Amino acid sequence: MSSSNQQKLIDYMDQGGSVYMEGADVAYSHHNNPFFAYFGTEFVHTGATEGVNILTGINGTVAGGTTFNYFGGSDAHYMIDELTADSGISILKSNDHKTRAISNITEVYRTICSSPIIGAFGNGQGLNLRGYLMGQYLDFFTGEFTSAENYDFPEITTALHGNFPNPFNPYTTINFYLHKDGLTNLDIYNIKGQKVKTLVNENLDKGQHSAFWNGKDNNNKQVSSGIYFYKLNTGNFSSTKKMILIEN
Repeated sequence: MSSSNQQKLIDYMDQGGSVYMEGADVAYSHHNNPFFAYFGTEFVHTGATEGVNILTGINGTVAGGTTFNYFGGSDAHYMIDELTADSGISILKSNDHKTRAISNITEVYRTICSSPIIGAFGNGQGLNLRGYLMGQYLDFFTGEFTSAENYDFPEITTALHGNFPNPFNPYTTINFYLHKDGLTNLDIYNIKGQKVKTLVNENLDKGQHSAFWNGKDNNNKQVSSGIYFYKLNTGNFSSTKKMILIEN
């Protein structure tokens, strides 16, 4: 951001304006710039790759009562900034218990700084939770937001996330979330539909899980480069995604 645009933001906030700012590298890119002090936020770390799969609003804050799957793909998932509150307060935390969004209130202006990208937030069943959250943010800016205690939020659903990295050689990680305990199968198939590797075949607890594939089949032999599919089955849930193993 140019120095002139930074000054425009500062002038806007000094005159009572409110600002929402997001981006995977929002703090890393701006924490040394004067205008960033207005967000009551401090930069902690650039974050781990594929580090955010679930976001939970902190009770009593503008995001309280919300829980989202985070479907960002490689761009939105890549090294999302970890934050800590200075004069602001934490409002969203990720599945690894890191703060990812912070709100700040002064007598003159209000701000929200978020490293997750709201366009990558998943909605609940039948509910536009992204729209609800943005409505809460707008109400926060006008001083009218209320607690979400009486809002009937759906429980976050089982989800299979994109593997990372993708394409890969020869290692990749597959993340998935289970909304209840149960027998879970995660298998790898080649383009012919033949099963080449079983990564998971066991009872798992509700929550976030990860599986690692080293590009080898069930006989511990390295498979050839190409397109592969990974399929998650648990209860009545089934989902398949594509990944690409590349040559050295």
